[in-house]
Amino acid sequence: MSHRDVVMFFATVLGVTMSAGTVARMLFRVSEAVAASVEAAKIAARQQAVAHADETSWRRGRRKGWLWVMATAVATFSRWPPIAGASRPSGS
Repeated sequence: MSHRDVVMFFATVLGVTMSAGTVARMLFRVSEAVAASVEAAKIAARQQAVAHADETSWRRGRRKGWLWVMATAVATFSRWPPIAGASRPSGS
């Protein structure tokens, strides 16, 4: 969902007016707030004996995008690289 889509959702569904810049700042602040917990979950997930991984592609206009997912009994992680051909995650 784009920042603009979030702005439209808040306005039409919740009746809250905000700018795309506000959405970006909120995402940054939330990312900072949960960073330590996410890192701890990653460490715990990497220590699991079993992990399931998937790579799924999709087209966005003329560009190909990817979704990478790793799921374990303790956590699930996903990554959406911003550009096609981005390097695969290695330990991130």
